[in-house]
Order: sequence, then C-alpha cells, then structure tokens
Amino acid sequence: MEILGLVIIVVLISLGLLFYIKFAVFNSSSDVQNFYSRTRIAVNTPNTLLATTVPECSKKTIQELLRDCATSEVLVCTNGEGSCKASNRIIKSILDKSLKERHIKYEFTATIKGVPKPKVNITNQGCPRERESETFPVRLYPDPRTLLVRLNVC
Repeated sequence: MEILGLVIIVVLISLGLLFYIKFAVFNSSSDVQNFYSRTRIAVNTPNTLLATTVPECSKKTIQELLRDCATSEVLVCTNGEGSCKASNRIIKSILDKSLKERHIKYEFTATIKGVPKPKVNITNQGCPRERESETFPVRLYPDPRTLLVRLNVC
C-alpha cells in the first residue's frame, strides 16, 4: 500500500514537471509578440509612408506621387525623375532604412485594382511563408479606379 502511494506521488511529480517544461521552456509568448509586431508594422508603416512629403518633388506626398504614377505621370521632380521612378526610389530607401536594417523581410506593392502588373513592386527577400499584411486603397480621382497599396511583413 505504501509503494502504491509512492508511485502516485512520482507520477504526479512527473506530470508537474512535464507541464512546467511545456509552458516554461516552450513558451510561445515570443510568437505572439512577433505576430503583434508584424501586424503593427504592416498597418503603421504604409500609413506613415503615404503621408511622407518629398522635398525634391515640389513637396508632394508619396501618396500624390503614386497617384500621379498610376494615372498621368506628369509630375517631374527637380532631379528630373518622373513620379514612378521617384516613388520607387524613395519608398525603397525608406523601407530599407526602417525594415531591412532591422532584418525584417517585406513586400511592398502598389497596384491598380484589376490590373495584374503593379506600378510599384519592392521586396526584401520576399514572403515565402507567414505574413501580416495591410492594404490601403488610394482613390485616383478623377479616374474611377483605385490604387491598392499593400505591405506584407514576414
């Protein structure tokens, strides 16, 4: 009878150690933090990026450059670049400085809704697996179409 009591105690201690190992050693809170960080980056970065002004392009915002790139391409910056080339260069520079330097993989696209080829397509090692993304619609007034600006964060 005493041996059975000792066996039960050993089994309970073993189960306790298994739960401890599962929750303490294999803690998944870092996964939750990574998911939350990627989601915040995917939402906040394009929002801020679109509102950024470009001094060499008559102080137009990146959103205005993308709008011009998607419609008429009449804006020319002081360095001679058109709106498409300037927006590609500036967006790549900003994303490289803010995400690539922190070793965050990303894909940034600006595509006219219904048109398969993107106007802007910038990647840093792409997103082969998990990704958090956010799409921002930009109206191309007076053009009835919409430009979809999307950032995938891996």
